[in-house]
Amino acid sequence: MVFERLTKNPDHTPKTLQNETLTAKIEILDKKIQFLRVNSTFNISLSIENNSKDVFPAYSKNEKNPINLSYHWLNRKKKILENEGLRTFLPHDLEPSEKIILAVIVKTPNKAGDYFLEFDLVKENDSWFNIKNSTTLMPIKVLPIDLFSYPFWCPDIKENFPNLHHIAGRITKISFEENNLILNMQGWALSTTNGAPVDSVSILLDSTFLGTVTLGDERKDIASQSLEYLRCGWHGKFQLPPLKSGYHLLEIYVKSGHELFSIVHANRIISVTEDGTMNLIDETYPGFLTPVPPSDLRQLVAGMDDKNWFIKGGALAAYSIEKTLKSVDSKLDDLESVLDFGCGCGRVLSHLQKYNKTKFFGTDYNHMSINWCKQNLPFAKFRINSLKPPLSYDNEMFDFIFAFSVLTHLTIDTQKEWIIELTRILKNGGFLLVSTHGDFERGAIIDSKDRKKFDNGNIIVQDSLNEGENMCMAYHPSGSISTILPSNLKLISSILEGAKGNPRQDIHLLQKFP
Repeated sequence: MVFERLTKNPDHTPKTLQNETLTAKIEILDKKIQFLRVNSTFNISLSIENNSKDVFPAYSKNEKNPINLSYHWLNRKKKILENEGLRTFLPHDLEPSEKIILAVIVKTPNKAGDYFLEFDLVKENDSWFNIKNSTTLMPIKVLPIDLFSYPFWCPDIKENFPNLHHIAGRITKISFEENNLILNMQGWALSTTNGAPVDSVSILLDSTFLGTVTLGDERKDIASQSLEYLRCGWHGKFQLPPLKSGYHLLEIYVKSGHELFSIVHANRIISVTEDGTMNLIDETYPGFLTPVPPSDLRQLVAGMDDKNWFIKGGALAAYSIEKTLKSVDSKLDDLESVLDFGCGCGRVLSHLQKYNKTKFFGTDYNHMSINWCKQNLPFAKFRINSLKPPLSYDNEMFDFIFAFSVLTHLTIDTQKEWIIELTRILKNGGFLLVSTHGDFERGAIIDSKDRKKFDNGNIIVQDSLNEGENMCMAYHPSGSISTILPSNLKLISSILEGAKGNPRQDIHLLQKFP
């Protein structure tokens, strides 16, 4: 059985950690899993038996206390480190003495190390079952991401963990049917190295699970590279939930072995208008991104001359902004003034002009990009800045500032200078959103001594002589962003690989205080 639905942690966590009237038996069926990578998701099969006298209610809109399957991450001393895991819903109400097999999704910690993974049932808004025995606990070694990105560096790990490999995939066709209630999709997915084969694809919309399909469709276009890829195609129809107007994130995860891999470049944005019309943001429907900048400017911003990705990437970044602001009960429509620092040729800003109550500004140190924006994006005001501060804006002018892939190409001293300057022009209580190369990019650090410094929490900068250009690369390990902040700017949240429009970059939400 494939898991029926997946949800994030609930808004209301259980008040207690035990409910003696609820009893069940959980048994781990996949006992061969030993190694996993940091900040990843994987599938594991469990059996669940209701040993209570009462029915276990499954999730539904009217059920206030559904019973879900979740987990805790424990350290080597079996002390809980992460109490609230992802929830997997029961497929139906579980009767007394009934036993089912459930495929559960688990997300690993964001730091490498030795852990124990403990499964448990939870009655939402009430209590955990607190099932503690050997059948619910398993040891897991969580490894740095770069060991999985570059498996030829570590043959001993590859021998023990056979599905170390690169995954590729795409959504090749999407249509909306039956008054926008059904999503009809086609695509392909494959493993590009000798690892465990890809066997299924899962579709998520705004982090809500829509369904899973298996591979098997013929894809002669992909098989032209290798006949082993002939049956790498998939198709499926998925029921859509009611969608509000705005941007919605469509993601695909492919299952290989026990692990689920996100295909970040396959992510798509669905745009829903006020009248309920649905469109995919791409070359055929670029949304507000008209006209599209010329290829030389797209290359400067996105690092590639791919018109379709330029459009999709900007929409994905706009989605990341909307979602991050929502996490602090804010939205762009409520803000008076917003600045895109390092705006380039308007890749992200163009997708925000639908918020007509907000005044938008953009600044960049590339003259060609700013000149293009001034001529083609009249809804915003643009200025040119230098590689170093200051900016020509007044103190406390902006409610919100965002800077995607800017700190990623600056030295540490320049990063500090710019953050101080951006704090100056940010209103008290305002938010600053920045992206960085995080733990996922550790493998791109060339020098082994620098990798060791990175592991010790230090920011690493490569090719600093080319500061401000794509050749200069800065890498921020988890937690290091706090080391370059002024005293009146506080870290509110960090989301690993949260910058959807800048794949694999982390995002950090910062707030200014008096």
